[in-house]
Amino acid sequence: QLFERIFRMALSLPPPPLFVFRGHPGAVNHVCFTKTAAGPAIQSSCATGEVLLWDLETKRLLNKFVAHQGYPPGTLCSHPLESGNLITQGRDGAVALWSSEQGGNVEMWRKVLGASSFCKIEVELNGGRPLILGPDREGNTAALFDEAGNSLLSLPLPPGQPCGMLMAVKFVDYPATGLLAGLFEDGSLLTWDSRGARVLQQCKAHTDSGICMDFSSSRSLILTGGADNHISLTTCPSNEIPSDAAAATATPSHTIELSTAGLNAISAREDGKLFVTGGWDGRITYYSLKKHTVLAVLHEHTSAVLALAHSPSLPTYGRLLAAGAKDGRVSLWNLYSDR
Repeated sequence: QLFERIFRMALSLPPPPLFVFRGHPGAVNHVCFTKTAAGPAIQSSCATGEVLLWDLETKRLLNKFVAHQGYPPGTLCSHPLESGNLITQGRDGAVALWSSEQGGNVEMWRKVLGASSFCKIEVELNGGRPLILGPDREGNTAALFDEAGNSLLSLPLPPGQPCGMLMAVKFVDYPATGLLAGLFEDGSLLTWDSRGARVLQQCKAHTDSGICMDFSSSRSLILTGGADNHISLTTCPSNEIPSDAAAATATPSHTIELSTAGLNAISAREDGKLFVTGGWDGRITYYSLKKHTVLAVLHEHTSAVLALAHSPSLPTYGRLLAAGAKDGRVSLWNLYSDR
């Protein structure tokens, strides 16, 4: 009977990670999947300023360079472009564009676009050209920049309603809808129509500071997490609202209560079937996006998970998940993969 109980417990345990990338000199603030001439790769950004590139097949380090050494130090995120260039953001508010020509990382330009904060920029292509969405100089709202770091648009706040520091931003089906989203220190979630530079919808998504956000295009949902004990799922507003209409006040369409408060990262898979959260307690939790139920809880990391990224469907692996944490490691998972 004892052996049978142990056997059943073993069957209920989630599998170990596919691989763990070690050797980061500090906490891993950001991870993303990219591709090189040799095949798919993972890129990670560190709190000590380094950006590292790992081969997904051999699991070996391909490249490592220091992107940001300002004050406060650290690289918040890095975004590979289809051209092979790279956009990085530092904790000091500086954003840099790097060229991959001549076999190295050549800095093309560097500008302080926004305030020193924890809000990571997002990069989206518009007509083949990258647009950068991030905090403005004061850090109180979002701003849109072009590929050269020139300011295109500063997004408004509701009149007389300061929301605190901007904590996360997201392109929402951009450029098709022209919608942008921002999550704030007071827990507010604002959705803007960038074409009219106006607030479309305001939602009190969290009772404490908002921290992380993602968008599921297949479900038309904005997913947010923060310092409180719940996940909020908010329906994306329509961009067909008349230009003279006041901003709508909304509530989350669904909330999921957490057993332990505090999320740093949230990522929805592009097929709309599931999403994943990374907690202050180091846990990685898979959820069904349709039923809002927990699918699996993973305990690989010894400190807070800071970053999550889903891969596209890869020929050998299917859909993978990468998680970066404060413990300086990146774990790679193939749960619920299509392979």
